[in-house]
Amino acid sequence: MRFKYRIKEVWRFLLLAFYPKITLFGCLVLSIVVSVLFGIIASRIPQESFTYNISFTFATGIISSCLFTFFVELFNNFKHNKLALYELHEYYSIVLRFENYKLIGMQQTSFQRAGKKTHEGFGSLCDKDEMLEEDKPKDIVQITWEQLPEMIPVFKRTLNDKMEFLSDVEIDELRKILIYYEWITACVSDCILTSSLTYDSLNHPDEDCLKSVYPSNVIKNIPEWIKRDLSRKESLKACDRYVEAILSDSSLLSQVMKNYEISNNSLDSLQEKLIRQEEGEYSCSEDDDYDDRDFYEPENEETFKLRNEEIYNQLEYRSEVSGIISDCCQNISDRIDSIEKCIQKKPYYGIVLEKLALTQM
Repeated sequence: MRFKYRIKEVWRFLLLAFYPKITLFGCLVLSIVVSVLFGIIASRIPQESFTYNISFTFATGIISSCLFTFFVELFNNFKHNKLALYELHEYYSIVLRFENYKLIGMQQTSFQRAGKKTHEGFGSLCDKDEMLEEDKPKDIVQITWEQLPEMIPVFKRTLNDKMEFLSDVEIDELRKILIYYEWITACVSDCILTSSLTYDSLNHPDEDCLKSVYPSNVIKNIPEWIKRDLSRKESLKACDRYVEAILSDSSLLSQVMKNYEISNNSLDSLQEKLIRQEEGEYSCSEDDDYDDRDFYEPENEETFKLRNEEIYNQLEYRSEVSGIISDCCQNISDRIDSIEKCIQKKPYYGIVLEKLALTQM
């Protein structure tokens, strides 16, 4: 059994030399065509003739060059693919792990299906509505949303630092994923940066932050309007760091966005709304009737902040944001599926699977 496994492992590594096959296939085809062509020419002319010697020289030269190129490509492919196997291990692991999370989250593993059949056969002790939220099956949008903080940093590092090991399809799909994630980041930023936080950063920036950048004698001589502008920029940078910290932590992100339903239901609601708008059936609700609104000037800043926070907390706003994020998560999931299909065509797919299984034991 161990000997058989060793043979299988050696065979997998030998297959690394034969991927990709385009150059190797071209060399073989050219060698065969040249051999046949000059073989036909040599068979029709005398061996003592000058034309025969020229044909024989060309044939042997081209065939030997093609064979040499073939073996050089075998060596280069093996070296490149073996390096890619180690360099892209984290990237491929996160893609394959996402597939496992999908099966577990959607309760489609063999163990979970067997448990469902047992409950159906003997009767479930609790109703589906009475199940705990974490025990209920999740849809693909919810699963993708939960895994974004873990996947996106890996995708960014891979695309920025290891692009030479990726195929054109993978590069294209990763770029699309990051574009969809930028849309998600914009939506989440609007939700996190409430009117109070944004308003205070722009209108009441903390000038004490400049003390860590400029000496006191320099700050003393900086004009007030420049000092205010510099502190405003520093405050906005701090807001960006605040948003980035939340986006990189799944627990923080789930707490901040707990009032938003990011799921297939929100995606379906958004699509239905867009269809009604295209068909002209969507009409503005009473809340959207701007003619009946009282656009009075706020008496003070607190009133202004409260009114803007009410807009962010409206059900219509949360529903629209949830739908946009859900749509981006669905598209990211589709792109990851495309990447996984591309990975499956590579000869070291089985090696990555085995290494991933060993790390999860």
